[in-house]
Amino acid sequence: MGFKAMDLYDAYNKNMLPKEEGYVVSAYFVSGSPYSIYEIISYAGVKNFYASGDSITFQSDGKKIYILVEPTSYTLKAQEPYVRPQSYQIPMRFNELEIYTCRNQYKLMYSKEAQMVMTSFTVMKPTGSNFSFIIFPKDDIEQTITLLFQKAFNGQSNVPLSDAKKVAESLAQKIMKELSWPNKEKNVAKAKASPKAKPGPKPKAAAKPAEKA
Repeated sequence: MGFKAMDLYDAYNKNMLPKEEGYVVSAYFVSGSPYSIYEIISYAGVKNFYASGDSITFQSDGKKIYILVEPTSYTLKAQEPYVRPQSYQIPMRFNELEIYTCRNQYKLMYSKEAQMVMTSFTVMKPTGSNFSFIIFPKDDIEQTITLLFQKAFNGQSNVPLSDAKKVAESLAQKIMKELSWPNKEKNVAKAKASPKAKPGPKPKAAAKPAEKA
């Protein structure tokens, strides 16, 4: 497979979503504002994918990082991200986020620690200028992630190019460290290869105490 990344729904319709491991990047843009929310979630060992109306569900555990671009025009800067209006909200507090101030005074925030998603997760179908991409686990995946975020931050969220590049590189390194599944295939292979333990000998029955005369 020569693709590095492609539209999530195109990949699903063409039966090209990788089951072994993948990275889903989604972006949500507030209409008429550079305010942006990004999510990246990694998965491994998917049992099944299925679409239902305007969403795709992955039957797999996942690891997720949230990213928020806050422009200077946003008026509720002091409000914690988890209590902001729905279109501006991510489920995080300021003390759970790395906060980077750009040259134009935009704030770029992202999760300090990845969140685990258990059993399954769902990705909504993008509308308007929003997008969802699947990134394939290639050797140059870190570069692919860096370029995707750099272009999105700069082109769609109005982050200065130098800042977009710097944060995208830091994010890609973090994603490779915290969202990858380095032991997934080894553990699965080991579990399949391990012989079943043979039952040991049955314990001898305890001797009955002698009856009193």
